[in-house]
Amino acid sequence: MVTGGVDMYGAASVDGGLAFLEASTKCRLCKHEDACVLWLEAAEGPETPPDFCPNARFFRKCRAIDH
Repeated sequence: MVTGGVDMYGAASVDGGLAFLEASTKCRLCKHEDACVLWLEAAEGPETPPDFCPNARFFRKCRAIDH
């Protein structure tokens, strides 16, 4: 979330916190862990999450709220 430029406290308030719990679960169960680790290691600042990320839409929504 931080690498994606998302404020975690703001994200935790979306949909009464349910969206944050769903995103956390998707992350823990993600089948793209290796690709995600490479993306996170290469990131040089807030980045748009890659298309393979099951939380990309949620992260973009949170960034839009923050800005």
